[in-house]
Amino acid sequence: MSSISSLASGFDPNALVDQLVSLERRPILALVAKKSSFEAKISVFGQIKSLLDSVKSSLGDLDSTKIFSLDSSSSDSSVFTSSATSNAVEGEYQIKVNNLATSQTLYSSVFASATSEVADLSVNTTQKLRIQVGNGATSDILIDSNNNSLTQVKDAINTASLGITASIIDAGFTVDSSNKVLMFNDGTDRTATLSEGAYTADTLAAEMKRAMEEANGGNDTYTISYNTTSNKFTIQNDTGNTNTLDLMFENASTTIEGLLGYTATDTTALAVGSSLEANSAAGGFRLFLNSDTTGTNGRISIKVDEDNNGTFEEAADIDSTGLSVLAFNASYDSAGATSGGIVNLTQTQVAEDASFLFDGLTVTRSTNKIDDLITGVTFDLKSDTSTDTNTLKITKKTDDISKNLNNFILAYNQALVSIKGVANPVNGQGKILTGDATARNIMNNMRSTVTGNFEGQSLAVLGLSHNATGSLTLDSDILAEAINTDLDGVVASISKMAEVFETNLDDFINTAIPAVTDGYKASIKNVDNRIIQLDKRVGIIELGLRRKFLSLESLLAKFQRTSDFLSTALDSLPKPGLVGGNR
Repeated sequence: MSSISSLASGFDPNALVDQLVSLERRPILALVAKKSSFEAKISVFGQIKSLLDSVKSSLGDLDSTKIFSLDSSSSDSSVFTSSATSNAVEGEYQIKVNNLATSQTLYSSVFASATSEVADLSVNTTQKLRIQVGNGATSDILIDSNNNSLTQVKDAINTASLGITASIIDAGFTVDSSNKVLMFNDGTDRTATLSEGAYTADTLAAEMKRAMEEANGGNDTYTISYNTTSNKFTIQNDTGNTNTLDLMFENASTTIEGLLGYTATDTTALAVGSSLEANSAAGGFRLFLNSDTTGTNGRISIKVDEDNNGTFEEAADIDSTGLSVLAFNASYDSAGATSGGIVNLTQTQVAEDASFLFDGLTVTRSTNKIDDLITGVTFDLKSDTSTDTNTLKITKKTDDISKNLNNFILAYNQALVSIKGVANPVNGQGKILTGDATARNIMNNMRSTVTGNFEGQSLAVLGLSHNATGSLTLDSDILAEAINTDLDGVVASISKMAEVFETNLDDFINTAIPAVTDGYKASIKNVDNRIIQLDKRVGIIELGLRRKFLSLESLLAKFQRTSDFLSTALDSLPKPGLVGGNR
C-alpha cells in the first residue's frame, strides 16, 4: 500500500506502521535464524561424514592382507623382474632363463603393390581362407572381388579378430644366393652376378646394370628401369651397342627371373636399341602375420579352398598360385622351425614357449609373465642371453605396518579434533553441535574402540595409545619390538581392530548421520512453511494498520475542515458594542 499522508495529524504514521510491522516480524526472524542453524548443522555433519570416510579408507590398509607387503627383487633385472603380493611367503629361488616365449611371425611372397590382387578369380569368383590360432576356433574369410587386394585381405584378417595382427610391409627386393644370377649372351655366354642385399626398385635396376656391364667387360651398355605404374622392369640394349642381347631366362643357371618378373622361357634376342619388358609386375610388398599369442599355442594355420566346394587343402589349394600363396599348415621340429606340411608362407619368427630352470627344475610356460609358479609372486622374463643363474628373493616389508598405522592415526586425529571443535564447549561457550547426541556418540565410540582388546591383547602393548589431549600416538620402538617378537599376533590384533572400527564407522556413515541430517532437512521444511504462513499474516496486519491510519488521517482532515469553517464563521460575526451602527 502507498504511504499515508500525515498532513492532518502532524505525525509520521508510516514510521509508526513500520515499527509495528517490525514487531510482528520478530517470530519470522527467529525462524530464519533457526533455519540457518539447521543448515549449518547439516553442513557440519557433511564434513564429519567426509572425515569418517577418510578414517575408513585408512583402515583398509590395516587389513591382514594389506598391512604389510612383500618385496620381490631380482639379482639382474635385465634378465627378469618380479613383484609380490601379501599372500606370498619369504624365500629365495634360483632362476636361469633358457629362452623367452615368442610369437610366430609369417610373411608372404612378394606382391607388386599393396593393391595387387591375391586370388585368381577368373574361374572361381568366390574363395575361402580358413584361419586358426593354436587350438582356438577356426574362422572362415570369404574372398571375392570386393576384398581381393592385398590390403583388403589384410583388413579382413584384422577385422575377424582372430588373435592375429596383419600388416603390409614394403620390404623392397631381396637378393640372396637363390636369386642373384642372370645368364645372357652378347655373342658370348655371360654370367651376371648381383651382390646380395636389400634393394629398392631403382637400386636393383642400377645393380643389374652394373652386373651385366661388368660381365661383358664394358663392351656394351644397358638401360634398366622400373615403371612404378605397371610395377614392371624393362631391360634395353642401348642404341650405341654393337651386339644383340639374348637374355637367357630359360637357362637353368639363371635364378633372377622371378625377382624381376620375367618368366623362365626362351626370349627373342634384343636388337640394338630394343628392350624387353617383364612379363608380370614385380615388387617388394609382403603380407606379414603376427600371432598375438606367445608360445606354441599361438601358431597360425591357414587353409585355402579355391573352388569353394567346402574341401580345403586340395591339390589346387596348395600349389603356390592365386590364393594358395597364403596357405600355411606346417609341422615343426623341437626348435619350432617348420619341418614339413604346407609352407607357402615363410616363418620368420618361431612360436616358442618360455623355458627356464627354477631351482634346477626345467619349467616351460607359454608366456614370459609367470604368475602361477609361486603363490603371490609374478616375474617377467626379459632376456635369454645371459648364461648366469640369477636370484629371486622375497622379503617382508614390515615397515609398512608402521606406515599404515600412522596413516590411520593421522585420519583418526583429524576426525576427532574436528568433531571436538564443533561439539565441546570452550570457556563455557557452546558450539554448533554442543549437546548433540550423535556427535558425542561418534567421539566416544572412536575412543573406546581403539582402547579395546583384540585377539587377546590391547593395542597399547603395540605402542598405540591416547595422549593427554586425547589424540592417538604410536611408539615406534614398542611396535618394532612387538613385530620382531610376534608378527602374526601384531597383524591379527591390528586387523581385528580395523574390522570392528570399520563396522562402527559404517553405522555412523550410513545410518546415524543420514538420519540426523534427514531430521534437520524435515525441520527446515517445516520452518519454511511456518515462515510463509507468518509472512502472510504480517502482510495482512500491515495492510490493516495502513487502512486504519489512513481512515484516521481522513477523519482528522474532516475535523480540521470543520474547525476551519467554524473559525471563519465566528470571525465574521459582529463584535460586541457595534450593534446598531457606528457612532
